[in-house]
Amino acid sequence: QLCIYYCNEKLQQLFIELTLKAEQEEYAREGISWTKIDYFNNKVVCDLIEARKPAGVFAFMDEECIYPNGTDKTYLKKLEANLKRHPHYGSLATKTNHDATEFLIKHYAGDVVYSVDGMLDKNKDTLFPDLKELLQSSRSRFFSSLMPESHDGKKPISAGTAFVRDMQALINDLEKCEPHYIRTIKPNDQKRSGMYDVDLVTHQVRYLGTVENVRVRRAGFAFRSDYTYFVKHFKMLSSATWPRNSGDDRRDTEAILRDIGVPSSEYEMGRSKVFIKKPKFVFQLEEARERILHKVVGIVQKAYRAFKARLYFLRLREESAMLLHHKKRRRGSWCLYFIGDYIRAQENPAITAHLDGRVKFADNVVMLGPKNKLLNVIFVMTSSSLYVISPPKMEVTMHIPFQLIRQFGLSTFADGYMVIDYQSEKPAPTLIFESMRKAEITTVLKEEYGQNQRRELPLVFQDEFQIMVKKKTLFGSKIVPKTLRFAESNFIQGANTKLAATKADNPEFKTVLRIDVGPDLGSRAPYQLDSSLPDRLRRFKGRPGQKKKIVYGGYRQKNAGGNGRRR
Repeated sequence: QLCIYYCNEKLQQLFIELTLKAEQEEYAREGISWTKIDYFNNKVVCDLIEARKPAGVFAFMDEECIYPNGTDKTYLKKLEANLKRHPHYGSLATKTNHDATEFLIKHYAGDVVYSVDGMLDKNKDTLFPDLKELLQSSRSRFFSSLMPESHDGKKPISAGTAFVRDMQALINDLEKCEPHYIRTIKPNDQKRSGMYDVDLVTHQVRYLGTVENVRVRRAGFAFRSDYTYFVKHFKMLSSATWPRNSGDDRRDTEAILRDIGVPSSEYEMGRSKVFIKKPKFVFQLEEARERILHKVVGIVQKAYRAFKARLYFLRLREESAMLLHHKKRRRGSWCLYFIGDYIRAQENPAITAHLDGRVKFADNVVMLGPKNKLLNVIFVMTSSSLYVISPPKMEVTMHIPFQLIRQFGLSTFADGYMVIDYQSEKPAPTLIFESMRKAEITTVLKEEYGQNQRRELPLVFQDEFQIMVKKKTLFGSKIVPKTLRFAESNFIQGANTKLAATKADNPEFKTVLRIDVGPDLGSRAPYQLDSSLPDRLRRFKGRPGQKKKIVYGGYRQKNAGGNGRRR
């Protein structure tokens, strides 16, 4: 056991010396002046064990082995007499106990008590002469080589002296190399995952010399890092380096340290690295980075979600182009962006309280109500239902689950009307509403309906529908059937529509509800193109430097006097 701890002392001594050497070389490379580092040098413990002049533990042991009357107790008395005042030797003999058989050595990792019982015999480590002669006279070269004949007349060395020589040879070999250390620490003695024994780990860290090595490393500068990594790791802490840095890593490093409040006396700027003296400033940097990372992550998440949403709505826009293939459309309608929730219904608790899922589409629309009145309502679509909500009280006037939809109808014109026929326990009016987002509503409903019902949306394009409307009577109201008819009228200017609900406008108003559409939504309306959306956008943007046409807003007024030419 004494040899094992002596080996640990020698390796720790080498470890500390190499660490200091590496520190000095790094300071020289970076152009930083070397400052004296105070640390515990365990050379005094190594000398206590291995030294010959003055004699140490092994020297007194060899000396006592030579004496014919030498015993373990006389060896201990010799240690007590000569090493009692050594700062790293401890005597266990007391005034009342003179027969102690143990002594103590204060190693770098802690105090260890050794028993002298049988120590001299183990140190002699001699074989009986007849065993030596037997091995030397063996015809086997291997056995005879194990015990060569000695002609110098010297006595064989002791086990302790042999170990000291072997240890010194190992140290000489290690000094010629560039060693790398791996410290292995076991979290518990039961080989179980998720179990951490604090006392066991603390004991291993102390006896491995890890703490002492860290102290040496941190005695001069607790933290050092090359400029490139430092800027990359802490760039979000300074407005000078976030979101873009200057390109000069050294200058950016100084800007980060200055903005975070690290005094200039607490760090040194080397040729390629920054050195920080006290650990508290390193912790300050890491804590500031941890705080700001939450904001950075929020920015990244926001950008990624926006990116995914744009991809989703671009795909929907392409699907709407395929869905309305060779159907009439409004001029400039393909330039409209799909957004989905135009009124932020998902953020309105008064609306979401009535919904059965996340909002897929929400916008203000115009709905055909009783007595053929046009009502401003909110149309909301989730992944399983349609809702019509009446402001300002946010009351649900219609709730239509997908499984109840019998037909979703559109006219062959470019108007914005949609007709939804659905099943109900009691007679209910057909849902008829108008929105300039007809293509988006149709596309989103087709996709969500297909995912929810595992079948295609019953979509029809026709100019005449059989509908149910609510009619006022003397005794209340009742649901009566009617015919909804779409027709083009030359009396309607531009891309407008008109509900012909009076006798003057519609002689058949009692049985037929007619919606007149202007020529720009009828015969003059362009057809949905066959080309893909990127091709249309490429042609729309024009050549570099050419001013783009803005067709997103007010296209009804701009295109009121169209030339009637189809594309």
